[in-house]
Amino acid sequence: MDAFLRQNEAWEYVKSIADAKERLLTEIAVAKALSFLVTDSEYRRTFEKAPVDLLLYARTVHALFRHSDVLRGVLDGVITSIGDLDPFPRST
Repeated sequence: MDAFLRQNEAWEYVKSIADAKERLLTEIAVAKALSFLVTDSEYRRTFEKAPVDLLLYARTVHALFRHSDVLRGVLDGVITSIGDLDPFPRST
């Protein structure tokens, strides 16, 4: 049994993302998850019972990037500092 479900489909999905920033971030997130899970002893012990659906993971991560106004603001350069995130800015 494979340690991950639909791994090829996940990479095909990542390649199909039109927005370059979202594609790169999704690719990094999927690659990091893979490298972590491959070396995680707990996951290796349990993957036969519940392997990660990598396509589901990739689509979820991409949805987070695509639908997060704050993240979009950082990527687009609108939010440029931690202070921009504070809903109650302190006067200086």
